[in-house]
Amino acid sequence: MLQSKVNKRYYVGSTVDLNRRLDEHNNGKTKYTRSTKPFNLVFQRE
Repeated sequence: MLQSKVNKRYYVGSTVDLNRRLDEHNNGKTKYTRSTKPFNLVFQRE
């Protein structure tokens, strides 16, 4: 689970490569979360 540093909202998703996906969110490579970057990882479960 990610939390936006801008609006404090949460984003929940799934991935096989957490580091790559977090990087994509924080570098504006995902359309849905582009306007609310950067993000902090607040929870993960394997």
